[in-house]
Amino acid sequence: MKDKRNAYEIIGTNRDYIIRIHEEIDKDKFILEKKNDTMRRLKNEYNLLTEQFNQTKDEKAKLDLQKRMTKLKDKDIPLIERAYLEICNQESRQVYDDQLNLTIRIEDTKTRVDRKITENAYEILWMSKTICDDKSSNSRIIDRNLFRMRNALIKQSKDEIKELQKELDSLEGRKDPESYRKKSGIDGQIAMLEQEIERVDNAYDKVATREARENYDLELSQIEEQANERIRQSDLRKNYKISQYYNPNSIQQVGYKSLEISEKERIKQEKEKKRNLSVVLVREDGTAVMVERIGMLGYKTSNKVTGMLDAYRITRTVNGEKKWDVRYTNLNMGDLSRNPKTGELQNKDYHDFIANVFLSEDSIEGTKYNEGYLGEALKNKDGDYFHDLKNVEELSAVMKFYEIEKKNEKKEKESKKGEEHEQ
Repeated sequence: MKDKRNAYEIIGTNRDYIIRIHEEIDKDKFILEKKNDTMRRLKNEYNLLTEQFNQTKDEKAKLDLQKRMTKLKDKDIPLIERAYLEICNQESRQVYDDQLNLTIRIEDTKTRVDRKITENAYEILWMSKTICDDKSSNSRIIDRNLFRMRNALIKQSKDEIKELQKELDSLEGRKDPESYRKKSGIDGQIAMLEQEIERVDNAYDKVATREARENYDLELSQIEEQANERIRQSDLRKNYKISQYYNPNSIQQVGYKSLEISEKERIKQEKEKKRNLSVVLVREDGTAVMVERIGMLGYKTSNKVTGMLDAYRITRTVNGEKKWDVRYTNLNMGDLSRNPKTGELQNKDYHDFIANVFLSEDSIEGTKYNEGYLGEALKNKDGDYFHDLKNVEELSAVMKFYEIEKKNEKKEKESKKGEEHEQ
C-alpha cells in the first residue's frame, strides 16, 4: 500500500514548520537532523527486534518478528532515505513543493475534472488568469511559478510513464505477453500521459512571458465572450422560444398591410389624433426605446376565426450602437403615450412593464427564435402584468407569414439571377 505521508512527514517533521525557518541553510540542517533522528529510531527498533528474534523459540512469534524486521529494513528505512533526497536542499524542495501543491489541488474532484476538459492554458497549469495578472503581480514571479508548475506537471506524467513502463518490462518472458499487454491497456495509458505532457507544454508556451500572456488574455477574453454569448442564447431560447409549437395547418390565410408613411405624414396624423403610430418609452436604466407601429398582420384560422397583430419597429441604442428590430404583438399605444396637457404617462404601470419586461433586450432578442412573435402583455387575477407566450394561433400566423415572405424573396432572387443570365 502506497504511503500517503509526504516527504516532510516521513522524515518526522511537517512542511509548515520548515516554511517558518527563514534561511535555506538552516532548513537543510534541520531536515538532516530530523532525518537522522528518525533513522536512528528505526535502526534501534530494528536492533531490538533482532535481539527478540534471537532469543525467542516460538516459531509463530519468530515469523511475526521476521516480517516486522523485513518491513523496517526493506521498506521503512529506504523510504526515509528517498524522502530526504526529495527535500534535502533548496532546489530539491522547490520541485517537490510544486508537486505537493499540485497533489493537494488534484484532491478536489471538481477541480480535477474541470482541469481535465478545459482548454484554458492557465487552468491546464493549475493556475488562473487572476493569479497571473501582470498588473497586480511581479511578472518575474509569475514567470517562475508558471515554469515550476509546468515542470511539476510534466514530471508527474513522466513518473507515471516510468511506473507503467516497469510494468511492461516485467512482462518479458511471460507467456503470451502481447495478449496481457492489450488487456491491461497500459499502452493507451502511456499514450494519454504523453498527450498530457504535450498539452501542458503547449499551454505553457501560451502564457510563459508577459508578452505571451497579453496576447493570450486578449484571445481568452474573446473566447469567454463567445462562451458567455452561447450561454446567453441558450437561456434566451429556453425562456422565449415557442416556435416548436408552430402549426401551419391551423392558419388558413395570412396577409400583411404596411402602415409605413413619411415622417411628415406620421406627425400630421398623430397631431390630428387619428392614431398613435409611435411612442418613446424609457427603461429603468435610462435607455430610450422608440416603438413605431409599421404594419398589420391579419390571419384566418382553419376554424374561420380571424385575428390581427400589429408589427412594430423597435429602435434603441445598445452598447453605443443604434439597432432596430421588428416584432409582432398588440400594444395599447394610447396607454403607452403621455397626456399632452400634463406630460404624465397615461398608464405608468403598463408603460413600465412594456419598457422593462415585455420589450427588454432579452425579450426582443429571445423572440427572434419565434420569427419575431413577441407574445402578449396580459394581466393576472391580481391585476399585475405578465408576459404570455402561449397563443399558438398568433405564433403560427407570424411564422406562416415569415415562411411566405422567405419563399417570395427566394423566387425574386432566382428571377433576378435568370434575368442577369439572359442579359
